[in-house]
Amino acid sequence: MLPRAQRLTKSGDYARVRRQGRSRAHPLLILVVAPNGGETIRVGIIAGKKIGTAVVRNRVKRLLREAARARLNRLPPGYDVVLIARQEAAGARLDDITAALDVLLQRERLRAGQNRSDGR
Repeated sequence: MLPRAQRLTKSGDYARVRRQGRSRAHPLLILVVAPNGGETIRVGIIAGKKIGTAVVRNRVKRLLREAARARLNRLPPGYDVVLIARQEAAGARLDDITAALDVLLQRERLRAGQNRSDGR
């Protein structure tokens, strides 16, 4: 489980990240990142009704949470991250979700030790 301090909890925060953030897409999920001006990284997860039934959506959200939790200590602070599940994620395993998240974080240059070229 993600610690409460590292979770997005308010709908306004989700809306701000979606409006101001940069997004990267993968067949399994979408990553949206926006600076938050703070000292922590916060993660929010979205799995809409197109994913499937409540059981399927909750399973996908658990997988996304676990993949994000395992990478939190390697991400630089000061960002809000929203992970949006796509329909293809309904049949994915944890390994697939983890690989997709790694690819998106690499594209967005959010891995520890990488310098952001655009100053964010």
